[in-house]
Amino acid sequence: MMRKSVPPKVPHPSKCASLADLQAALGDFLSPAKLLENPKPPTECATATGEKKILEKIFPHGLPTGELIECLYRGSGCSTLALCLARTASRDGRAIAVIDPSSQFYPHPAVALGIEPQQLVIVRPARGAEEMWALDHAIRCRGLAAVLWRGERLALRHLRRLQLACEKYDTLGILLRPQKIARQLTAARTRLRVEAIDAIQRTSAAPQRKTRNLSLFFRHRLRVERLRGAHLAAGNGIELEIDYESGTFRQAAPLPLAS
Repeated sequence: MMRKSVPPKVPHPSKCASLADLQAALGDFLSPAKLLENPKPPTECATATGEKKILEKIFPHGLPTGELIECLYRGSGCSTLALCLARTASRDGRAIAVIDPSSQFYPHPAVALGIEPQQLVIVRPARGAEEMWALDHAIRCRGLAAVLWRGERLALRHLRRLQLACEKYDTLGILLRPQKIARQLTAARTRLRVEAIDAIQRTSAAPQRKTRNLSLFFRHRLRVERLRGAHLAAGNGIELEIDYESGTFRQAAPLPLAS
């Protein structure tokens, strides 16, 4: 009996080669990132430990790397949270891609949050078919840790394909979509509601207190609640505070009662 030959396994392309292939595929749409060959390990300071505890409350089994997450937002701040999640996913040295057809993304906030400039890949395709094509290619690139996209219209078949691609290529896909599409079906493994909360107490405070409370203007409060997925208990939510001065987020303290 003749033995059936088994074809040799084809090794996965390296991270650098994957980014080069993405550059070749997307061409002028893409501003390539330089991959960190020897990324610096995250500093285990009190701030980093606090962020880790917050992530454990949102994702008890750890931040998923090969998964599609939908963040249904209301108000501002959701993109900052998405960048924080992408920053955590990219600590293995892989890059972060932002699909930006409207040319509204600027890297300065990402750098302020601690993301290295050379880790950012900005893709600016045209709206429509080219946008979906670029999103699909980016998620399938092994040199990318996370891919961010903000938009509204996305067919269910596209969501299914993106979820499967995230699982296969170990990419964290983060979709920022308005809350008004909450009734639409989704194939994303996780769907979160992210709402902005006004953290600045509007009272007739004395003028001498303004300087002391100035740092509040550099902070933003968000309430994160699970709508789909097994990471948060049903109906459970958590309030986060993003500090733009230090580029970190923490669990928010209760707001003071208005006098």
